[in-house]
Amino acid sequence: MKQPHSALGHSILVSAYHILTRRVPYRELGPLYFDALDRQRVQQRLVQRLERLGYTVTLQPLAA
Repeated sequence: MKQPHSALGHSILVSAYHILTRRVPYRELGPLYFDALDRQRVQQRLVQRLERLGYTVTLQPLAA
């Protein structure tokens, strides 16, 4: 069985590997990096989560 923090540990090791092998400085991507990377998948996951909690979800974009 995997430990609860193994995904975080894996991310740290992958980052360290790329930093050391490519000899580049660490660059913080920000807390929303993965959300922006695949916005549609994030939306689908969050809608499904709310639906499992018993909500009906309708998405409407914000007015510009």
